[in-house]
Order: sequence, then C-alpha cells, then structure tokens
Amino acid sequence: MRILLYVVLILAFLTIVILVVGGDLSGISLNASSGFGPDLGYFNGSILIAWTTKYEIRIAEYAPGPSPKLTKDHGLGEYSLHAPALEVFKNRLYIAWTGTDKYALLNVKSSQDGETFDHKSTLPEDSANGPALAVFNNRLYLASLVSKL
Repeated sequence: MRILLYVVLILAFLTIVILVVGGDLSGISLNASSGFGPDLGYFNGSILIAWTTKYEIRIAEYAPGPSPKLTKDHGLGEYSLHAPALEVFKNRLYIAWTGTDKYALLNVKSSQDGETFDHKSTLPEDSANGPALAVFNNRLYLASLVSKL
C-alpha cells in the first residue's frame, strides 16, 4: 500500500491540518494558528512538523494511529514572520528560518535528536520570505529570496 502525506493550511480558519492518505483518510488539527504554511520532515522514524505561531517557531512530532495526535510539541526559542524549513542531512535535523531582526537575516540550527538544537548560525543574507532546504549530491542547500547577491 502506498501512503501519501498531505498538509493543508486552511487560511479561512488559520488552522494547520495534517491529512494522511493511504487506505483510510485520517487527520489531525493543531490547536494553533498560523498565517504561514508548515513544513514536514521525516527524522529518526518520526514525522515532524514545524510552523510559526504568533511569530514563535514550534516543532512537534506527529503520532499516527486510531487517535492521531501531536507529541513533543515545543518552542524553538526563535521567532519569525515566515514559515520555517526542515531537512535531514547526515543524520541531523536542520531547521532554517528568516529572523525578526531589523535585517531579516537567515538562520539555521541543527539537532541530533529533533528536540535539542545546537546554537544558531546566522547567515549574512536577508530574506523577504521563509527559506527552503534540500539535500542533493551529499550537500545541504538553502534557498531564499534575498535582496542582494
């Protein structure tokens, strides 16, 4: 059986909804609102979701089953006006976001367990939106719309 995972942001209600398609349709609604789309990642056997609620970046683990729920929901201690990005590279979970500093600089943190993150690395690039992360040819790439090259 092929399983697909969809995430839908319903702007009318500003509620993040996770729908799992594969056999039966099941879903879960976060008790959080966001004006930005979430990001999903698969890490250490778990599906993680990252989103920004009222500026704070949060990460939670999706626990499927008869009563799907979110577990290990915690704040990153960082803030953004845009959606964060998740990616796994060399057995570490990376999260990137646009900061709320006056220059809106790009930031990256990583974690070995998905809960405790290393110190923040701030890149000398500003961004008008949230970044994207991807892995290709054994390298981690970050993409974002910046005002200068």
